[in-house]
Amino acid sequence: MITCVTDGANEQGFLSFFRNLPEKPHTTVRVFDRGEYYTVHGQDALLAARDLFRTHAVVKLLGSGSNKVESVVLSRLNFESFMRDLLLVKHYRVEVYKSKSASKNDWEIEYKASPGNLSQLEEVLFGASTDRTITTGVMAVKVAPDGNQKVVGVGYIDVGGQEIRLAEFSDTEAFCNLEALVVQLSPRECLLPSGDHGPTGVKLKQVMSRNPLLVTERKRSDFNNKDAEQDLRRLLRKSKGSASASLEQAGAHATAALTAVIKYLELLSDESNFGQFSLKPYDLSQYMRLDAAAVRALHVEPVDGGREGAELRETMDSLEEQIQGQVRKVANDLCLEAGKSLKLESTSQLGYHYRITLKEEKVLRNNRNYTVIDTNKTGVRFRNGALQDLNEQHLAAKEEYALQQKVLVEEIIGIAVGYVEVIQSLGQVLAVLDCTHALASAAVSAPVPYVRPRLLAMGSGMLRLEGMRHPCLEMQDEVSFIPNDCSLGNETGRFHIITGPNMGGKSTFLRSVGVAVLMAQVGSFVSCQEAEVSIVDSILARVGAGDNQQRGVSTFMAEMLETSTILRSASENSLILIDELGRGTSTYDGFGLAWALSEQKAREMEDDFGDVEDDSEEAVKKRKLQKEEGEKVIEEFLAKISKLDCDALNDEELEKEVEKLREEARSHNNPYIAHLMPRET
Repeated sequence: MITCVTDGANEQGFLSFFRNLPEKPHTTVRVFDRGEYYTVHGQDALLAARDLFRTHAVVKLLGSGSNKVESVVLSRLNFESFMRDLLLVKHYRVEVYKSKSASKNDWEIEYKASPGNLSQLEEVLFGASTDRTITTGVMAVKVAPDGNQKVVGVGYIDVGGQEIRLAEFSDTEAFCNLEALVVQLSPRECLLPSGDHGPTGVKLKQVMSRNPLLVTERKRSDFNNKDAEQDLRRLLRKSKGSASASLEQAGAHATAALTAVIKYLELLSDESNFGQFSLKPYDLSQYMRLDAAAVRALHVEPVDGGREGAELRETMDSLEEQIQGQVRKVANDLCLEAGKSLKLESTSQLGYHYRITLKEEKVLRNNRNYTVIDTNKTGVRFRNGALQDLNEQHLAAKEEYALQQKVLVEEIIGIAVGYVEVIQSLGQVLAVLDCTHALASAAVSAPVPYVRPRLLAMGSGMLRLEGMRHPCLEMQDEVSFIPNDCSLGNETGRFHIITGPNMGGKSTFLRSVGVAVLMAQVGSFVSCQEAEVSIVDSILARVGAGDNQQRGVSTFMAEMLETSTILRSASENSLILIDELGRGTSTYDGFGLAWALSEQKAREMEDDFGDVEDDSEEAVKKRKLQKEEGEKVIEEFLAKISKLDCDALNDEELEKEVEKLREEARSHNNPYIAHLMPRET
């Protein structure tokens, strides 16, 4: 256990410095580097005790009387573990302070990190491993009013990928387009202008809270276009075109957001960043919109996994085997049990050595075959001549390996630095090729081959999937998937209700439809016998729900919030999938919710007879006239049916008479009638 040792004067000086620090948000943790160990204080100490040590017994108090401050000491291993949890799991910010001299309390920020800026803590978080697949992009958002809508400017920088992206687009009050952009870019941190506590600012933070990122507020003065062209010219590669033309094309709000990211990451303070970045404008209209709920519901993204450690070297393997063999020999010589009373340990300073408890220390007395290294309350550490020789060889081999590795890395970097742009372009091409190859492999290796879907223009209002299967379920062993058909369109109806018993496959059917449409639109074959798919502008899914205790949201409330978002953001070209609406309530409550939702969307999205703002006045009048004429035909149709003599006709004759009246109504060639009385196919 590490103990924090300070004299009274230094302690009082530190407490005075600590109390005079500016106020910080609870998502920022301050750590003090004291050389051999680290300390955290106040609420940060309580956080470390609760989440890292799982006990408050490690909390000590500095000071006296009412001026006491909680303090927790962290070893280097504790510090590394704490940093990983704060930055990669909790998405907190970290500030590490270090004193210039041991005798004075002249503490300064040595370095700081956030989920989107991990460069100064890479060695702590990832060690020497090259498996750093975690994205570290930072985005900034600036919103401006534009009538009934909002203009959203977004600037995004990925320091690791040396990539800059700009986007400016119109959005609704629900920020559906912005959420889709966040899902696609997957930033670790989002910068917002400070002081926006109005409805727009609150809604913006709610959208960000649904995604795994940290929200950081920055001064409004950071979001300006001043010197943006000059800054961008320094950062961009020389061959990537005019910075002024790129900024003019992106828009003023996107440029202001990008300026905030550049200042936050302090890219201009390091000349090694100059001429290293590429600029890519982002056109949101070229992509299907998927929000965070749809990505989770459709299981689009895989769970991240780790890699195996590096292979052990032959020489070091051989030495370690010999060292393990020495443990058994020493245990027999001292009449101890290997692994229990006699333990083999290794440290970076001493290398390999043996350790026994103080009770067994007598076996080493007057024994010239063993050399005692030191004795403390944990036991006695010692070696014999054989272990000493093997340990020296192992340390030498380890040092030689590290030296050769360093030389090799420097040589690789020296050669590769001239091909950075080519390698990055190759990586992007390979990523697309890898995704395309994976989709093609799935199509040909499935138990039943996939088919090429027929894509229809957006607005066609057609979705026909015959023999549809779920691509994941049918690949599982001992699973016999029963294909289903789905037909949505102007002729067959654009709204379907699915009912059935528990475990009957209703949720699987919904997911199968969503995945099939998504695969078709990204250019993949689909797991169907035949497929016709109209291009959609978004997939809005609410499949499954859970509570959110951190935000005080119940399961039913979470369900209603997601459904409300769907109601606000869906258009006539959207695919909406809602599963178990109102579950957990009474039958009548659930039915009422389903009815209200269906009627609301049907009225809003009546594509042939509703008022469309983009249509001309003549088109709106024409639709209204068609609807009025159609309603008159329906009234005549119902009047004729009421005059039929039901008692004199059997069921078959009655059905024929009704069908004749239907055909008579259809003969008017009225689009309103065609929607209400579609012909069976």
